[in-house]
Amino acid sequence: MPKAIFASQRIKWGVSIDNMWDYADVQQPKSAIIPYLISFRLPRGPTRYFPDIDPKSVESEIQQETSVGNDRDTEVVCKELAAELKNRSMDFVRCWFPWNFFEPKIDSEELNYKFPLDDFVSAMNAENIGIVAVLACGYSRFLPEGLKADDSKVYIDRMVKMAMSVIDHYKDSVSAWQIENEPNWWDEHYATHWRSGGMWLEPGTQELILGALHDTVRRQDSDGLILINLEADNKKTNWSFYSKYCDILGLDFYPNYMHSIPVDASELKFSSEVKKATGLPVCVAETGYPSGPSFWGYDVAKQSEYVESACKESLACDDITALCMWRFSDSYWKSFPFQENYFGLLTKEGLPKPAWGTYHDEIVAGH
Repeated sequence: MPKAIFASQRIKWGVSIDNMWDYADVQQPKSAIIPYLISFRLPRGPTRYFPDIDPKSVESEIQQETSVGNDRDTEVVCKELAAELKNRSMDFVRCWFPWNFFEPKIDSEELNYKFPLDDFVSAMNAENIGIVAVLACGYSRFLPEGLKADDSKVYIDRMVKMAMSVIDHYKDSVSAWQIENEPNWWDEHYATHWRSGGMWLEPGTQELILGALHDTVRRQDSDGLILINLEADNKKTNWSFYSKYCDILGLDFYPNYMHSIPVDASELKFSSEVKKATGLPVCVAETGYPSGPSFWGYDVAKQSEYVESACKESLACDDITALCMWRFSDSYWKSFPFQENYFGLLTKEGLPKPAWGTYHDEIVAGH
């Protein structure tokens, strides 16, 4: 896939994939039910996609499959995913490349990396779907067993070695490298227990990590595009501080994260202000609307309405180079706060919600 995925004048359309363990022979992480109190491993569930099939027959098949176990062929699952994304006119996927996929456990100085995303990467490349790989996100569920995030020097040294190996392995197949995730929101990640370890609260840690990852990508993949995504609902970020570490700035908008109405994606236009402040290309790296919980007023109709609004706002803004919806599907893994579990455009069983069709319709209309 060419590195110029964002170079075209036409807006690029993508979707984020969270549950990457479903596309690799890797164990699903423990669910974070209540931060600091309850965390345990839930059943993984089947990974199947059933476009244009009666949902009732699918639900029956899923129940039967779940009752007898889930024999998964990773290559087949990845090809089915790629075919569905291609059928729905996706230009790219943005997805985690979790550290513990490549280095599950740190028990010595030996570096023996695994590459369980080969089937996924090959399937995307075969369908000409670009990959924006999120490299070295420090979420607790992505860190190798035995790695502590208390000593930034030890952490960064090991991180760079991992990043070098991963980039070398995938550099001819990845369109862009996103380094870390929402660095301007690390305090909030720490508060919700998405991250753990004292280094996330230390002054200067952002510069050390982003600088190390930036330099590593430049050395290992000289043509590689570097993206940094930033939480953008709070518009007080020093955007220029982050621009020196990347080629593209990604903005994450969740205007309905804490309230279900009004459904309005107009704040995506703020992307123009960020481009003006930094001079860099800007994309919407994440945006979305949860289909639940219903007792907070969320539902599938409002989710579909938001997706339509986000697409129209992005098309109307000449400064937005790409739109990436969060996220492709719900999963059996559960997170906190509870609305996090409903952002999927598909259900955890692989059934499309109305928003998935809306997204495709808006993409076709925008071509």
